[in-house]
Amino acid sequence: MKLKYLLLVLGFIGLLAHAQNAPSWVRQHPVNEFGYAGVGMAKTSEKGYISKAKERALADLASEISIQISSTSLLNTIEDNGTIKELYAETIRSAVQANIEKYRMVDSWENGNEYWVYYELNRFDYEEYMEARRQKAVKDGFAFWYRGNSMIEQGDIMSGIDLLIKAWEAIQPVIHMELGCSYSGNTINLGTEVYASLIGAFNGVTLSVSPATINGKAFQGIENPIEVRVLRNNRPLKNIVLQAKFLSDEGDVSLPAPTDEYGTSKFYIRNITSKQAQQEVRVSLAMDAFKILTQGKYSVLFKKALAMMPEATLTVNLEQKRLTAYIQTRNDELRSLATSVKSMLTNNYFDIVEAPGQADAIVTLENNLKKGALVPGELYNMVEYFSTLSVSILDNRTNATLLNYSLNDVRTLVPENKSLAQAKAMVARELLKRLKKGLPAQLKSLKIDTSGEIPVRDYLPENPKPQPSSPVISVEVPEVSPLPSQPSTPPVQENNPPKVEPKPAKPEPARWEWFDGVFVEFSHLSVMGSKSRVHCKIINVNNDDVSLRLYALNQCIVNENGEQAKIERIKLGSDTSTYAVKALIVPNVPTELMIEVPKLSKVALLELKAASGENIKIRNLE
Repeated sequence: MKLKYLLLVLGFIGLLAHAQNAPSWVRQHPVNEFGYAGVGMAKTSEKGYISKAKERALADLASEISIQISSTSLLNTIEDNGTIKELYAETIRSAVQANIEKYRMVDSWENGNEYWVYYELNRFDYEEYMEARRQKAVKDGFAFWYRGNSMIEQGDIMSGIDLLIKAWEAIQPVIHMELGCSYSGNTINLGTEVYASLIGAFNGVTLSVSPATINGKAFQGIENPIEVRVLRNNRPLKNIVLQAKFLSDEGDVSLPAPTDEYGTSKFYIRNITSKQAQQEVRVSLAMDAFKILTQGKYSVLFKKALAMMPEATLTVNLEQKRLTAYIQTRNDELRSLATSVKSMLTNNYFDIVEAPGQADAIVTLENNLKKGALVPGELYNMVEYFSTLSVSILDNRTNATLLNYSLNDVRTLVPENKSLAQAKAMVARELLKRLKKGLPAQLKSLKIDTSGEIPVRDYLPENPKPQPSSPVISVEVPEVSPLPSQPSTPPVQENNPPKVEPKPAKPEPARWEWFDGVFVEFSHLSVMGSKSRVHCKIINVNNDDVSLRLYALNQCIVNENGEQAKIERIKLGSDTSTYAVKALIVPNVPTELMIEVPKLSKVALLELKAASGENIKIRNLE
C-alpha cells in the first residue's frame, strides 16, 4: 500500500515539473490587447499533427473575432425574429477563418506527446484586410449585377441570371457588412439589390404547354410532340433551358430543347409506365443553373423564391383498357420474393389475369439460391448465400422478348445461427431492394402494343414436374432364325432424286447487355499472321442515338493462358486508332467493334469499359 502511494506522489511531481517547463501561453490562454490570439494542440501520435495544431489555433483565433452584422446588411433587411442572424453568424465566422491573412506564428512547443502552437493576428491588419475585401466585393458585385439586369431586360433571362449569380458569389463573403454604393446619383444597398434581382428574375414569366391534355396508352409513347411556350410579360424568352418529368416518375420524357427566338420548345413522351388513369408531366426551368442557390450555404434565403418558379402541367389520360399480364414462376426457391415481385408489378404496372391467353404480356420470374462458405467473424460466424433473380417479359401477341432483367450471384451474409427459412427471408429482402432500384428504369423503355387479337398458342406449364414413368411390362420374346444379309444399297429409281436433309438452323449469336439498351454481340475471332482480332457488334435498341467512346488502355483481353494481352489497335465503326475511338451508335444498326492483340487461340476474358464508366465482362470466346 505504501508503495502505491509513493508511485502516485512521484507521478504528481512529474506532472507538476512538466507543467512548470511548459511556456506560459500553454498553461494559460494568452490575451492580446491589440489583436487576436489563437492556441492549438495536437497529439504527436496524430498523422499530420503540425498542420492539425495550426488549424486548431486559427479556429481558436477566429472564435475571438466578433462578428458584427451591419444594420444595413442584407441579413438585417430580411431578418425574421432573429433567426437569420443566428443561422448565419457561424457561417460567416467559418468564412472568416478560411480567409484569415497576415497572421503570424508567435511560438511553438513540443514534448514527447503533444505539439502546441501559438498564432497572433493584429487587429488593425485584420480590419484593413476586411475593408479591402468589402470594397472589392462592392466593385465586382455591382458590375455583375448591372450587366445581369441589362441582359434580363433584353430578354436573355438565363444569361442575366448567370451574371446575377456571379454578383451574389462576389458579395457573399462580406454579406454581413455594409455594402452601399453610388449609382446614377443615388445610394443603393448592393446586397439587397442583388438579392431582389435574383428572386424577382422570374416575375412575369409564364410557361404554357400545348396541348394541355392528351390521351395515351400504358407502355406506349405518344407520336406527336408537346410544345412549350415561355414568355415574360408577353415577350418571348429565348435560350431557356427546360426540364420535363412525370410527377409519378413512371414514364420516359425526352429532354426539351432550349427555347428558340419565339420562346418555344418541344419534347416527346417516349413511354408511359404506369397504369394510373390520369397522370401529370411537370415542365419547369432546369434547376442545374441554380445549384448555388438551392444547395449553397445561403439556400434558405432563396427557398421561397425558388418554390415560386414558373411551371406548367401536362395532363395525360390513359385509355380505360388496362395492360394485362400473366405472371408465372420457374425454380421458385424464394417463394416470398416471388410474392413481393408480383405485388410490385400488380400495384404499379399491370392488371394480373389468371390465364395466359388473356394477357398482353407474359412475365416469367425465376430465382435460385446457393449456399456458400462459412465466413468467420469477430462476434459470430456468418454464412454466405449467393442468389439469382431474373425477370423476363414477352409480348403475348408477337412472342417477342421485351425485357430480360437479372440480378446474378448477389452475395448475402446471414448469421450462422439463423434457420434456412430466416436465411431465405434475408436473401429475398436484399434481392427485392436491388430490384426496386434497377427494374423501374428498365420498364421505362418497355413498349407493348395492345392492338390486335392475342393468338392461341401452347404455353409451357408453370414449374413443370417430371411425369411418373409407365409400369414395366414383361414380354416373352420368341426365338427367330435370322435371314441371310442382303445388299444395303437400294435400287436407283429414275425421276426420283435422293432426298436432301435440311441443314440445321444457325444458332443465334450470343448477346450481352452492356448498359441500358446497348448490347455486345460476339462475332468471331480471326488470326492475321502474328496478330489476332476480336470481332464484336455493338447494338443499340433504344429509340435515340447513343454516343460511345472507348480508350484502348481501358479495355482488357485475357488469353487462354491467363495473360493479359496488349491492345495494339481498336476500331469502332469507321474510327480506328491505337489510343481512342468514338462512334454514334444508331438504333437497331449493328456497329462493328474490332480489337487487335498479339496472337491467341481463345479469349478467356473480354472486359469493355466506356469512357462514361459502364463496363461489361464476357468470358470464354473462341
